[in-house]
Amino acid sequence: MMADLATAHGIAARTEPADALSTAIVFRLDSTGVAAVCLIYLDGASQSHMRYTIKRLRRKMPNGKIILCCWAEGIDGETLLKRQVDAKADFSAATPSEALTDCVREASAADASTRSSEQPPLAIAN
Repeated sequence: MMADLATAHGIAARTEPADALSTAIVFRLDSTGVAAVCLIYLDGASQSHMRYTIKRLRRKMPNGKIILCCWAEGIDGETLLKRQVDAKADFSAATPSEALTDCVREASAADASTRSSEQPPLAIAN
């Protein structure tokens, strides 16, 4: 869904299955052209899982932005912000609309940077 929304807004996007973020597989992911990752949780996943997943992504993409999306019932803005800080994500989003806003902002920043320093365009993985 996020990839479709991003594409509709002119942002190059792709999806990856959850198991692509496992320790054994994450370093084989093609991160060429990926400026940001939209990490989506639809359940109340443990904070330690989020933290370790983001840690692996940071090793793979040290300059990429990570948007932590928790669309689980019962997670309010304050809880989500705490999870974002704890996991060291760059942004957090409680709704697809918020995530899209972050993606559009990062795509614009990546596009402006590409014009001056050849940084790759934005893509999304979840």
